[in-house]
Amino acid sequence: DDVVEEVKNHLKLILKPAITAEDIMTSPVKMIPPDTKIEEAGRLMYRYGHSGYPVVEDGKLIGIITRRDLDKANHHGLGHAPIKAYMSRNPVTIKPETTIEEMQKLIIDNNIGRLPVMEDGQPVGIVTRTNIIEVLHSQKLSDGLRQPEVKNLKNEMKRQLPARTYAMLDDISRTAERADVPVYLIGGIVRDLFLERPNEDIDIVVEGNGIDFANHLQADYGGRVKIHENFGTATWDHPSKLSIDVTSARVEYYDRPASLPDVELSTLNEDLYRRDFTINSMALCLNPEIFGDLVDPFKGQADLRSKTIKVLHNLSFIEDPTRILRAVRFETRFNFLMDKQTESLALNSMARMKDLSAHRIVEEMKRMFKDEKPPETIRRLFELQFWQQFGADDDIRQNSFVHASQLDMMYETHPYFRTNKISWFDYFVIPFYHSGKTQLAGTFALTRHNNKFLQDVGDLAEIDGWEKIKGVGNFHRFLKDFTDDAILFFISKENFKNED
Repeated sequence: DDVVEEVKNHLKLILKPAITAEDIMTSPVKMIPPDTKIEEAGRLMYRYGHSGYPVVEDGKLIGIITRRDLDKANHHGLGHAPIKAYMSRNPVTIKPETTIEEMQKLIIDNNIGRLPVMEDGQPVGIVTRTNIIEVLHSQKLSDGLRQPEVKNLKNEMKRQLPARTYAMLDDISRTAERADVPVYLIGGIVRDLFLERPNEDIDIVVEGNGIDFANHLQADYGGRVKIHENFGTATWDHPSKLSIDVTSARVEYYDRPASLPDVELSTLNEDLYRRDFTINSMALCLNPEIFGDLVDPFKGQADLRSKTIKVLHNLSFIEDPTRILRAVRFETRFNFLMDKQTESLALNSMARMKDLSAHRIVEEMKRMFKDEKPPETIRRLFELQFWQQFGADDDIRQNSFVHASQLDMMYETHPYFRTNKISWFDYFVIPFYHSGKTQLAGTFALTRHNNKFLQDVGDLAEIDGWEKIKGVGNFHRFLKDFTDDAILFFISKENFKNED
């Protein structure tokens, strides 16, 4: 009897609840009608990154069409034929309560890649072979980890976030319950809770209409809502002066490389999949019963532990080359590194950087050089062939690093410059300057001050006979028309040349 009682008391440690289709399925599931043309079905699969679609007629599941079916049909010139002629009929289906062991056996026995989940005769989701592999892999990783994976961050949120921020998230939770919609905290703030870094940039995603939810928040707690209709987003200015961006879960589609994306409403998982890196693709549930539960479909938590920057798919940098610059920024900020695959993709995609507008590159550079370690940023961008794309010479990377280090030190130690913000452009110009091609930086000089800085740096470099200028007064008169940062740029360069 004592042994039986002991076992009963420890059942939760001994037994793990079964993982079911409902736990891992994608829902709602995208479906297409049987008269859809082969070509159109192919475009839809490419657009949403799917490899198969359930085919539904009058609400009834009648078949499955896969990318392989479409490729074969297109190869034979059948792009204008309807998919019903080539779909697989009588698909194998499962119920929401089907266990992962049963699903695994069905996929192996039937040699198929996906299982529609049916309830009351209607498709309510879909489980793919990839979903099952990810769960099994996650279980293996969890068993081998010294530290158990974190499943809920409610305590971390309460401990790390300012009291007013946590109180506001609590308010959002109550509104989510009343509105009966799933709401999530997403983005960098989730990552920074793991890293224990301050971050009050609050973004929430709604599986539903984000603008409507922002209006619910205003109705419940006051404040002001600014609607951005074109993007389907809103900003709620809380009475406490905090601002929150509220968006609908959405999927992005890039019509061409380096363009801005088209946007459609979607699910949370697809919303997370459109983001840049795994460490930024996590979310925290804000609905009351599961407040603080972690949603981490791409294993961002594991990559945080291994200090790894990893893209979500192989075309990520092609679709948006500015992500390469963001990867470098996170590397230097957190002391992380891209994994080999991500670094290889960055190198292969760097030529796409020239397809971007100067404005988009400048916005990323401003963020990069506001972070710590500008010299390391310059060195890393040389390794990834950024500067070389715009005409800087490869063999001056060490000179550029040393000059940037001198400039960084002088900004840190000189009393005047400690009280005046450093310009990102001062660092950006260094590789072009040492290549003897300062004028090439002019494309990125989008302000009057940056243009004046470039002109002054060029003029100072051409001056001979510095040794003939005697006295502080004469130096002042000679240099009074040059900008302060151009003078410091020149002095830091001369210091590095004459270190002895």
